[in-house]
Amino acid sequence: MRSYGNLRHSSTVDRKRAPCSNHTHTRTGNSSQIEQLPLYLNLAYCNNMEHPDPIPSPASHHHCVMCGQDNPLSFGLRFKKETDGAVSATFTGNKNLQGYTGIMHGGVLSALLDTAMAQCLLHQNIEAVTGELNVRYLDQVDCQGTLSIRAWVDASLPPLYHLKSIISIDDKVVCKGKGRFMQRQAI
Repeated sequence: MRSYGNLRHSSTVDRKRAPCSNHTHTRTGNSSQIEQLPLYLNLAYCNNMEHPDPIPSPASHHHCVMCGQDNPLSFGLRFKKETDGAVSATFTGNKNLQGYTGIMHGGVLSALLDTAMAQCLLHQNIEAVTGELNVRYLDQVDCQGTLSIRAWVDASLPPLYHLKSIISIDDKVVCKGKGRFMQRQAI
């Protein structure tokens, strides 16, 4: 069992390959009570098991809230590089990610689009930060829906990159984004 402050994670197999059914999340308080944590903690990673060998993120991204493999609160997104240079992932939400009742919060959708674009560059060994992000919401999204996320480079003039991303459900685009990214300087 690993401990992260008041978060405890136990697993019967390696966490980086474990589907939700093989591990549990519990939070401990100042009493002896233990409560079950909501499954948003690693929900996205557990839904990305269809991508058998996603390319790991660089060390600078290991604690990212969206894709960090060393962040116990990460959504655990894992992107696969497609043959055309784009990246893709799937994500299944839950009621803890809603804004209005039953509808996924727009900030979550925005973060998914932004992360997909950053991952597209990371899969090309380019570390970049978001300079501008424009999101167009085309339809409401069920907070427990399964989303397909895809991003690609639209244009580049290093160190500036223009990317696009979409979120779709059953091949219907429900949200799309455009972003400008600036290549990151090593710290």
